[in-house]
Amino acid sequence: MKKLLIIAALAACTPFCISARMADPKSAIDQEKKAMLKQRKEFKKNIRNQEKEAMLEQRDQEKEAMLIQREKFKENMHGKKVLNHNDKGTTQIYSGVFNDPEFAQLEVINLRQNKLTTIPERVFYNLPKLQRIDLSNNQLKTIDANAFFYLPNLTTILLYENQLTTIPESVFYNLPKLQKINLSFNQLTTIPVDAIKNLANLQEINLRHNQLTTIPERVFYNLPKLQTIDLSDNQLTTIPEGAFNNLPQLQTINLNYNKLTTIPADAFKNLPPKFRLIFK
Repeated sequence: MKKLLIIAALAACTPFCISARMADPKSAIDQEKKAMLKQRKEFKKNIRNQEKEAMLEQRDQEKEAMLIQREKFKENMHGKKVLNHNDKGTTQIYSGVFNDPEFAQLEVINLRQNKLTTIPERVFYNLPKLQRIDLSNNQLKTIDANAFFYLPNLTTILLYENQLTTIPESVFYNLPKLQKINLSFNQLTTIPVDAIKNLANLQEINLRHNQLTTIPERVFYNLPKLQTIDLSDNQLTTIPEGAFNNLPQLQTINLNYNKLTTIPADAFKNLPPKFRLIFK
């Protein structure tokens, strides 16, 4: 009889005990936390999958656009050596666009009077015979440091009439035959000290009509074949001592239309007898 009473009492207690357990705040919080973490994990997984899909879709779109651009470039080839793609409204040049055997003989690339705003990394890579690149009259604001990476026969880069405020220090590295750089009519406020360092064949650099207020002391160092420097129409207020020293082939420096009041005597040491300074 006592056993029956105990069992009955336990049976009567069971709903209460269960209710008490369910009403335990800590247990409910733990369950909600687990559910939230599980849901968050699923959300993150979905986001990662969506991001991956979006990235792959963007990559496919860029590849398709690059292939279309490649065909347009081929249509504008003059023989195998010259590409004239001027005034076409092009806003972007795609990496890999020249990675095709049909461009292997290119010597001249003309892309002037377009709407390019940037030049990406190694876009001209694998063009061993390229001699001249014309990117003038665009809307360039940035150039990747490796945009002209290793073009062993390049002699001329034309970048005038763009919107450049600076250039990467290494942008002209590995260009052993470079002779002419034209950066006139941009918005350059400074030139990195090593930007044109050790260009053994450089003959002409044009920096006319920028916003330069000074130039680094050794920016023209070790340029044995340099003949012409144009710094006219800038905001130059000072010239460092030794700025133009030891340039054995130098013929002309144009400093017209700046804000210079004096020029240090030591700025022009060891220059050729026929050297000419243009300065008003």
